[in-house]
Amino acid sequence: MKWIKDRHSFINERNMDMAKSIMKKKTDSFEKLKSLLSKNIGYIGKFTDYLMNGNIPYDELEKLYLELVALKDKNHPIDISQLSYEKVLDKIKTTKNEVSINSFISQFPSLQKSIIKNLSSNSIKNLLLICSQKPNTDVFISKVSRYKDEGSLINALKIFSKNSDNNREHIQNVLQDMKSKIIFDDKDILIISIDNYEDMQSLGSDTSWCIVPSRNTYNNYTKGRFQFIILNYNLDDFDPKFKIGLTLTDDGKIYAAHDIVDSSVSNFVKELFEENNIDFKSIIPEKEPFIFDINKITSNTSIAKLTEIAKMCEIKDIVPVIKRLASTRKKENAKRTIFCILFRRLYSDVPYVLKSELIKISDQFYSAIFYNYKGIVIDEKSASSQLNEAAFIKGMEIWGTKAYATDHIYGKDLVKRRGFNIASFSMETIKKLANKLNDIYKNDLLRFEDFSKSSNTHFKGYKLSKQFEANMLICNALIGKIEETPDYDKLIKLENSYTSDFSDLIKLPIDISDYSYRSIDAKDIPQVIKKDYPHCSMYITYNNIGTFTPLIEHLEGYKLVLRIGKEDLRKIVAKPDKYNPDGINNRIMNVLNQFNVKRLVSGKVISDGDLSIVIV
Repeated sequence: MKWIKDRHSFINERNMDMAKSIMKKKTDSFEKLKSLLSKNIGYIGKFTDYLMNGNIPYDELEKLYLELVALKDKNHPIDISQLSYEKVLDKIKTTKNEVSINSFISQFPSLQKSIIKNLSSNSIKNLLLICSQKPNTDVFISKVSRYKDEGSLINALKIFSKNSDNNREHIQNVLQDMKSKIIFDDKDILIISIDNYEDMQSLGSDTSWCIVPSRNTYNNYTKGRFQFIILNYNLDDFDPKFKIGLTLTDDGKIYAAHDIVDSSVSNFVKELFEENNIDFKSIIPEKEPFIFDINKITSNTSIAKLTEIAKMCEIKDIVPVIKRLASTRKKENAKRTIFCILFRRLYSDVPYVLKSELIKISDQFYSAIFYNYKGIVIDEKSASSQLNEAAFIKGMEIWGTKAYATDHIYGKDLVKRRGFNIASFSMETIKKLANKLNDIYKNDLLRFEDFSKSSNTHFKGYKLSKQFEANMLICNALIGKIEETPDYDKLIKLENSYTSDFSDLIKLPIDISDYSYRSIDAKDIPQVIKKDYPHCSMYITYNNIGTFTPLIEHLEGYKLVLRIGKEDLRKIVAKPDKYNPDGINNRIMNVLNQFNVKRLVSGKVISDGDLSIVIV
């Protein structure tokens, strides 16, 4: 027993020492960051995020900072506040490329400059980029005036751009001193399996790939995956698709595929492989099996270890790993992260998956996946507007009548919802849904008692729920047959809370005294009912002030009381040039300027004819 206690004490001490060591490194790096950014302290928040959450080494952050400062000094500042580390690298590379191209073109005579500026294809841009980065551009510039038409100028650029570093013989010679190997060499296609970062840095030096300048990004991209470079000698070497960086998962799925200028070209690669009879799995190097003991997965297993297992275990082991992890007392957030990695590997090539299939594996697994992948998980008993189109079509084959009466298809979702846009589905799909809802309604296939007894679902005077009926309206509107909606004359009188998200689509009258209207788009103003609004629900803000001028004009002759918060009032009054350019918002500004901004009192009302504004 004493041995056990001593051993536990030793382990705990060791873990604590490890934690302290990690924190010390982070703290030291943070202190160096503060010193580095002292003259540009506005970067500190995002750089700290990259350091702490992104685990980006200090050395890379230092290089990043110097790049940003250099661009800023050249009047090319980059706003990093909303960018991930990888996206910042992409932005820097893109900006530097643009600067290089523009600097090169600026040296052209006016005729040649005008010719080039009329050309905008990616191939031409890459051709100019290659030329602009040559060490002897002055030689080309001294002769460029000779080329007085598009054909001769482009041909001259092509000749000047030739790079012997990318010819087949040079590549083969260079690889003799590298660990990376050619794994496919047939006709005009060369595929290189990349072994390490140094090789990638050398072979990809003429590209805009984010994995080239950053070892950390390269490691994140390739951990548990395989990296390749494809050279297509059917194309000119200035063509962006001449050189492609390809990252595959261990089961032969494309994780990423980018051309020279870093545009995604996954479909192009698929077609290229198909044309040349190349199987993705066939180019993946054989790897030693990942050995682990599933029985040693416990609540104490670190996230790092679980992540490694999730990424490296064989496909056949994924389901057992999920079940084992589900049985532990590991925190739900931690489990969710690992479950998502395993899910992506298990279902990497499917457009949808059934809820019942996930539940068979584990209830916890289903909950985590549904939380993160609502777009592809089909609940057989409940229709959802958050699915992608392929999943939605499959769902319509499975769902019973009762499923369409649930609250999982929201009116606003039919138009737009987190990237899934049913309005963007094929007309055939939308028509199927419209016909289904019409059929349910017309043929009394559902009764209230069949699907819910909740007071917030069923409303007196309505055959089905208001939400169901609103959905039916919008689907018929999307296919151009709104007036064929059953009980159309009754349903267009649905209150605004159910129609506000699609009023412009079906041209429903809008009552802005309805609480659901906290703001309004310019396109909706013609539908606003012309009447007095002593209790308008909408607020004037510094972001939407321009919307209210056309509304006031639309309601000319009717009383309109608008609301405004104290801070918004102060901001607007303080910058009249910004919020009343060319006097377009004079009517509102005349009222706002009558308030005493030093002593604003809630409930204070100032009027100008029929227009009143109240402080709230």
